[in-house]
Amino acid sequence: RKYLLALLEYRRALKHRNQLLLAARRSGRINKAHLETWDEILIENTSTIIWNRRSVVEKLGQRLTQVLRNIITENSDSKIIYQPNILDTSNLREKLTQNIDTEIRYGKTLSGPHRDEIDFKFSGKSLRQQGSQGEHKIFLVALKCAEAIFLEETTAESPILLLDDVFSELDEWRAGQLMNQLHGFGQTFITTPNVKEVPIHPTRKVNKLQVHHGSVES
Repeated sequence: RKYLLALLEYRRALKHRNQLLLAARRSGRINKAHLETWDEILIENTSTIIWNRRSVVEKLGQRLTQVLRNIITENSDSKIIYQPNILDTSNLREKLTQNIDTEIRYGKTLSGPHRDEIDFKFSGKSLRQQGSQGEHKIFLVALKCAEAIFLEETTAESPILLLDDVFSELDEWRAGQLMNQLHGFGQTFITTPNVKEVPIHPTRKVNKLQVHHGSVES
């Protein structure tokens, strides 16, 4: 909840600050007192946002590693990398002061947590730049499973897992491993254009529903 409140305050201040910068770009003048007010609110909430994001990414990454190990049964050297735009509040204060002319020219705030990035590594390489379609599929499904595990641990409630066409890029063995992983969750809905791709689990009951001409049939 503390993170959510900090994020809402940050976004509110960011919106007003960007409006000031946009107005300054049009008029050639800026109200520095108003700008500094919004700067302080941005700086005030930045530490909470960065700390919570770093913490969640670390915990999610641990669960992702375990899920991938269950699916492909080997160390895939995969991770989630949080890339904050600024180092700390002092760094943000410095950038907000130094970049003011550039920000007026663009009409928006160019530094802060709203410009953070997330990178995904699979088998030691950047998934975004070098990942194959099959690797994207495996990683995405594993990430969804990791998110479900994290949410259940955090909220003590079992989330409903929704997966779309997850078996099309997996070989038979990996598809079976994924089905074993899904066995540990609560309700899971899987859509597929080819029901034959869905492995049969030896102990878990699977209800099949078919969408035909806009109607759902069992």
